[in-house]
Amino acid sequence: MIEEIDNIKDAHITNAGISVENIDELNKNAWEIRRSDLRTSWKYANNTEQISIIKSYDRGLAESLRTQSYCLWRFGDYSLSLEKSTNALKLFQLLNDKRGEADTLNIIGAILFSYHGDHESRLRYNQMCLQLRIDIDDADGIAGSENHIGESFMDTGDFEEANKWFTKCLNNPNSTIPFLAWANHNIGIIFFRKKQFEDAIYTFYKSIRLSESVKYDLLSVSTHLYIAKALIESGMLSNQIDFHLHIALNTSFKSGIKEERSKIYLAFSEIEEKRGNFEKAYKWFKKHNTAHNELFNESNSRKISNAQIQFEIESARQEVEFERMKHSRLQELVNQINIQKNEIIQKNTALTDSINYAKRIQQAALTSVNSTYKCNPWQGK
Repeated sequence: MIEEIDNIKDAHITNAGISVENIDELNKNAWEIRRSDLRTSWKYANNTEQISIIKSYDRGLAESLRTQSYCLWRFGDYSLSLEKSTNALKLFQLLNDKRGEADTLNIIGAILFSYHGDHESRLRYNQMCLQLRIDIDDADGIAGSENHIGESFMDTGDFEEANKWFTKCLNNPNSTIPFLAWANHNIGIIFFRKKQFEDAIYTFYKSIRLSESVKYDLLSVSTHLYIAKALIESGMLSNQIDFHLHIALNTSFKSGIKEERSKIYLAFSEIEEKRGNFEKAYKWFKKHNTAHNELFNESNSRKISNAQIQFEIESARQEVEFERMKHSRLQELVNQINIQKNEIIQKNTALTDSINYAKRIQQAALTSVNSTYKCNPWQGK
């Protein structure tokens, strides 16, 4: 199957030779490698989307959109990620696929937080996701939701509640290595924010060992960066800092993770400034500034694009509403005409019945007179 993936990932997409089973396998592979190989996951999902559309295969389309929305979120393209995830959610709901629906709700919550800083919506979507996973007894998914809910509380500053959820995840026998790595990483962040740097570094190393054992590059970048920052904040200016920052930077380029890159450049600048290497510090800061501006400009472009999309959607909605109202008014007039027509028909029927009744009486009367005349022809002379 991997050979089949490699054969079609850059090829022209056609119907020939690609079965529904192939699409399912490709989508499964794309979803499974999303944490370790974001770029390849995106390529596979993008191709299965095209094939699924050609074959009118809803499940294949739903799963490809789900994976794409995850990758786009990690790439920082929140607008397109939200569009893809919304479409995936509708398809999963139509298919009554609770697992797919839960995964997509979780992604939407993350997008809303990353895009708008919407803590409340993120927590609500996390809780909806958890409930669905409980309903279908998705043990692995439940562990993931416990970690995600903890993150939502952590980012609002409720460290006590966050720790409860991270501990649930760590103690959950169904927690997979990626979720255990995330839970340790997040507990490390809490220590970091409380300025308990020694505990933070210790916990981050636990996370690194787990994430690197499954090649979870996305998490590794963030954890290496946090270790470097904790070392800087604790006053240790050793080469360990450079070691962790270089690993984070190289992995961010390999995985296409732009958001962390500007933070890595800034950390390099801070450490060189503390060492008194102001020229190096300035060079790193310029890189940070460039990367930050690129992200800012891309974000603005996406927001403008999203605003245009929303405008077009609203315009289309208003046009449909106008046509609906016009049709409704027309139908109302037709109904009134039909009522009047029925009333006329009823009146005509009643009038016709009355005329026919009168004719029958008249005919009966004439028949009676004629009969009497025949019996007594002299009557009336």
